[in-house]
Amino acid sequence: MTARVRWPYAAAMPLIWLGHIGLTYLAVALHCHQELLEGDLIGMAGIRALQLLITLGASAAIGFCVVRIRARVGGSEDEAERNFALGATLLGAAFLVYMVWTLGPELTVQPCHR
Repeated sequence: MTARVRWPYAAAMPLIWLGHIGLTYLAVALHCHQELLEGDLIGMAGIRALQLLITLGASAAIGFCVVRIRARVGGSEDEAERNFALGATLLGAAFLVYMVWTLGPELTVQPCHR
């Protein structure tokens, strides 16, 4: 019996990535244009803490999707399912590289100039 391909997890990864971009942009826009999310949280600016939280949450969600796909079809006898797992893993890895890349600007660059 072959394992079922986990399409919803693969489809969720780009949505999580786009959600990360949208939520981060929304948070910075609220901070810069509406002067919300001011103050400090655990010794760091509130906006940076929120950006970090969004990025770590999205990274965890993408990592979860990759693990679920690989657990179900990674060791399958079916070549199509193994190729799907490989493609989904590479897609998840690309998104996670992006998430790591965003940490630098989030933690060092001022979100807006006033």
